[in-house]
Amino acid sequence: MFVSSYLQSITPTANYIAGLAIRFYNIETERQFAFDYAGNIYTRMKNLPNGEWTNWERKTT
Repeated sequence: MFVSSYLQSITPTANYIAGLAIRFYNIETERQFAFDYAGNIYTRMKNLPNGEWTNWERKTT
């Protein structure tokens, strides 16, 4: 199964060293990943039809 998607880099900030966004058109979601200076990974998801984001969730320490 192929899912239409794209990758986009997220601009670094004082809190995040790097990040990327993956948007999946077929399932109408976008997931963002960010990496902080301590090496932690954070993720959140957006529901494209209504534009609502979930809160950032830390994946590793």
